[in-house]
Amino acid sequence: MKRLSFQILMFVLCIIVSLILFYVMEKQIYNRITIVNDKQTVLQRVNESLPTEMKVRHEKWGEIVITDEVRLHTIVSFFDRIQIEPREAKNQEQVFTGEVTYLNGNKRTFAVGDLFQYGADMYGKNGTDPMISAFQTYLLSLYYTPERISDFFASAQDVIVRQGDVERAMNLTHILDSIRYAKQITDYGEIQKLLQSQNEPIAYITAYKTGKRIKNEREDILTISVYPSYFVVQYLGDNNGNVMYMKSSLANLFVKENVS
Repeated sequence: MKRLSFQILMFVLCIIVSLILFYVMEKQIYNRITIVNDKQTVLQRVNESLPTEMKVRHEKWGEIVITDEVRLHTIVSFFDRIQIEPREAKNQEQVFTGEVTYLNGNKRTFAVGDLFQYGADMYGKNGTDPMISAFQTYLLSLYYTPERISDFFASAQDVIVRQGDVERAMNLTHILDSIRYAKQITDYGEIQKLLQSQNEPIAYITAYKTGKRIKNEREDILTISVYPSYFVVQYLGDNNGNVMYMKSSLANLFVKENVS
């Protein structure tokens, strides 16, 4: 009988200890969680995290306005990943500047150079930050459209056309129109076929943003290599050396010039 009473006592003690442990653990977990009961506060936080528009400016390429949800989400995801590394504020060369507008109407400025600046706060790592470099590459790719390429040439101080070693004078308006209405080639298989059949370019077109007669930084130069059915664009300011393939009738302008 005593043995049975002892077992019952131990069982009761185990239950009590378990309840105490459960209470302590629940208390610790609960203290780590912030519960927002104010619906207005919740909505405000959501609104501040949802961008609706973004203006991005590059010194050489000008300004673009982004409203596409996918692109906005991609840019904000860069914000989140870069902000892991806070830094002391310092003067830096700004490759891109911009302003983001959120759902609640709030606006925040940002700048991208060696470091990333969001409002008054600076972020990044010592030396070259791979995440910031990737962010710059993504922002620059947003300018790689036929319209923006045409605008770059239109705003350049000098545009030089060469066939072989000969510099030629041509109607720039016709060239700009052919670029503007080109279609970008993004299919990798199609690009491979073009490269396999590629011969020497028919002509080269080079835009010097600040003029040919002065020393240009690589960020001032945009080149086009013209082939019979397409042309290749390369911006020398692209640190990754990316090129764009465009399908257009640009080569026909040079055929007509030769005939005339």
